[in-house]
Amino acid sequence: TRALCLRRIVGTNASSLQNSAQGSSGVRCFSSNYEWRKKQLEKIERKFGAVGWDGVYLDPPKIDDEDELQPMWKGMESRVKNRRPRTRAETGGKTGRTNIKKTDEEMWLKEGLYDENKHKDKP
Repeated sequence: TRALCLRRIVGTNASSLQNSAQGSSGVRCFSSNYEWRKKQLEKIERKFGAVGWDGVYLDPPKIDDEDELQPMWKGMESRVKNRRPRTRAETGGKTGRTNIKKTDEEMWLKEGLYDENKHKDKP
């Protein structure tokens, strides 16, 4: 629908541009897209922005000295260092990173694309 709206707005000749300037469906479509986008951005700002319980935006904390950050960094470091390693039973026998996506080449190799025996029969 957005592509149609853009085609309506841009047009191919001067009369279509003049019609869109006078309030045709293209301008309405553009304004509805603008309103939708504006609402989406406000929704994200409400979700992730620093808003208090009363709905008023809070200012980010002011940090004047690096020493003020040290307790936060130490807390993060201790959480990472003091993690209990998962047992073999918890991991199902897998070790290392488990969220790595296989490449296309690895999948092709598994399916036998690179097997020479299959391709020897062909001239």
